[in-house]
Amino acid sequence: MIRGMSPWPSPEVRFWQKVEKRNDGCWQWIGGTKAAGYGQFAVNGKKVIAHRWSYEFFVGPIGDGLEIDHLCRNPSCVRPDHLEPITIAENRARRVAAKTSCIHGHAYTPENTIYQMDKQGYQNRYCRACNLLKQRRTYANRKPRD
Repeated sequence: MIRGMSPWPSPEVRFWQKVEKRNDGCWQWIGGTKAAGYGQFAVNGKKVIAHRWSYEFFVGPIGDGLEIDHLCRNPSCVRPDHLEPITIAENRARRVAAKTSCIHGHAYTPENTIYQMDKQGYQNRYCRACNLLKQRRTYANRKPRD
């Protein structure tokens, strides 16, 4: 091996080996992923998040305190024009706004939504129907007083 030459392909070559261009416009990451579906691969012996690497490689640096938002709402997409650097608060607000129903399928309507601030100062919303069912289960499971 020639000194200074790596036996491995460049990060760019390996990146493209793990990307599948889909009909919907997304560049789907088909390599290894984290639990949430975000792609990852090794660059210079360290794991990097594929969509962040893609944005920095094709567009430029991600500013301090910014996260990458997937405008296409596909966490495995690495297409740079589907990615936007935004603040953590904005990213969280967009995720919340994108959800139109709770995990049990109840719609987030004005009548069925409870808003509360968490300890970090973010506004969270909860399903009123699920909250009521939880309260009823808690009441039903209480031990009787002597």
